[in-house]
Amino acid sequence: MSGSVNIQGLGNGTDWSAMIDKLETIELTHAVQLNKWKKDWQTRLDAFDQLGTALTAYSSALKAINTEDKFLVKSVSSSNAYVASVKASGTADDMTHNIKVEQLAGNSYASLVFDLANKTSSINDTGGMGVFEFTLGGVAHSLDVPPNTTLEGLKNLLNQKFGSAASGTLGMKATIIDLGGKQMLQLYSSETGTGTDIAVTADAFLDPALLSSGGWQYQAGQNAKVRIDGYPASGWMEFSGNSVNSIPGLSINLLSVGETSVSIGLDVEQIKENIHTFVEATNTLRSVINSLTVVDSAKSTVETDYAESQFETQKGAVLTGNYGVQLIASKLKTAIMSKPAGFEYLEVDAAGNPISGDIFASLAHLGIKTDAVEGSPTYGLLIFEDKFNTVLNKTTEAITLDDAILMDPQGIAELFAAKEKVSVESGNFGFSNLVSGQAKAGEYDVSYEVDAAGKLIAGTIFINGKAAKYYEDTNQIMLVRGDGPDNDADGILLDIFNNTPTTPGSPHTGSVRVKNGFLNTVINMVDVDFMDPDSGDTDKVKGTIPVLKTQYKKVIDNINEKIVKEDERISLWRTRMDARYARLDATLKTYEGLQTQLESLISQLGSGSSSD
Repeated sequence: MSGSVNIQGLGNGTDWSAMIDKLETIELTHAVQLNKWKKDWQTRLDAFDQLGTALTAYSSALKAINTEDKFLVKSVSSSNAYVASVKASGTADDMTHNIKVEQLAGNSYASLVFDLANKTSSINDTGGMGVFEFTLGGVAHSLDVPPNTTLEGLKNLLNQKFGSAASGTLGMKATIIDLGGKQMLQLYSSETGTGTDIAVTADAFLDPALLSSGGWQYQAGQNAKVRIDGYPASGWMEFSGNSVNSIPGLSINLLSVGETSVSIGLDVEQIKENIHTFVEATNTLRSVINSLTVVDSAKSTVETDYAESQFETQKGAVLTGNYGVQLIASKLKTAIMSKPAGFEYLEVDAAGNPISGDIFASLAHLGIKTDAVEGSPTYGLLIFEDKFNTVLNKTTEAITLDDAILMDPQGIAELFAAKEKVSVESGNFGFSNLVSGQAKAGEYDVSYEVDAAGKLIAGTIFINGKAAKYYEDTNQIMLVRGDGPDNDADGILLDIFNNTPTTPGSPHTGSVRVKNGFLNTVINMVDVDFMDPDSGDTDKVKGTIPVLKTQYKKVIDNINEKIVKEDERISLWRTRMDARYARLDATLKTYEGLQTQLESLISQLGSGSSSD
């Protein structure tokens, strides 16, 4: 009773909310860590989006040059570009052609002039339905023309019915030409050439007073008349249109009457540009992959307890060590630095003459290699050598890329842009056709035996180890998909050249190669192996990038679920703490009141003792 108990301030004035906030900070430790993890996984997911974008851009860049026609560019020069414009594909021979145009192909026309100031005046004032009939290319046509139809209306009716001809049917268009105080209705065939003539056979609904003198005027369609390289010596080759494709690899568009000399040659600079496009696109992708996976020994790191992200604690980048990215990078490097499927390294005889194989079967044969010098600004990227050697010139002076292109331009085009290109190195048979999408790129052995009558013997005909079907009427063999297990050589059709009878066990042999160049190999790898979003099942993904993104999204979803549960736990904890400390506050206020009463009683007791 002689002591002093003082709890003043505990029940009134104490900031319980601040105290709970401090405790909550401790409780939130796991939630904070979960959000950090979520941010790290989202950063990885964003990095895969970046890589996916880079892969798609890479594929698009290569598709701009992924055919032999696009890659093997030919230049065209003309002595008179006003006579004809010429485009050359990669298959065009390097030579000069003389083109003489006697006549251009033309449409057929039918024209009628009206004494009308404008095209909105009525031309059918008969009060009844008019009939417009004509023949086009010898075929009769008819059109009903309602009362009060204007000249513009007739034009529109004609175009609506005959302007969009069905496939295989000759069409006709109508137009109106303002002649200054008069209007001319002109009908013309949609195609040029003879046999397209127009003849109007019925138009009685037209008021003769509206027509200018002369009636319908006609111009017959005509063929183009051309002489190429002096052929024919007399007369002309005739074409129904002004586009001439009679010379392999050339597309000729006739422009005017006259004569021109057209020269086709190899465009070395553009082919070099295409090669550089491939190299630059590859290096751009490699740079993106490197930025996402590089290990930087000079990078400053933060201790785990103080780091806002896992990436602050490591020397590596966002996707360093990721198996999926390593797989993508490895596959791309292997595809680019190895010889493409179906190509073979060149074999030469003692004199250095080619025996078999391809002069150019790898990038190294064109002086393109990967920079392996660490610390170099182009480390890990593709670079060009100024001069290099090939099998054909290994004992002579090194050559340049220009020299290589001139040495074998077709071979270089195939190395980059071949797609299901078939090569046969045998005199026993030749390539006829191929079912696209069936045969895989590669080299396949062929063998067959022949009986005394010169026919192939069933059971002895093999392509890539699988029994092939023999078509006796055409003397061809082929692996037909569905005849037993699928084979990589399915769909290759070969013409048999050697039907000399064989002895049992001594077949005619040879090999056939299906080539896919770098561009189409890599494009297929990117589009199918890396980026293909599904495999026919909408609930599944197939490509490496979509698979990884799906997995990472699942991880993030799981973290989100944990964050939600943790938020719920913290919310419940907070509610309980608020209630608990509210009760404590009420209890303390009660004791504060008791303290005040006790202090008052003690004070009164002290006063009473003094008076006694």
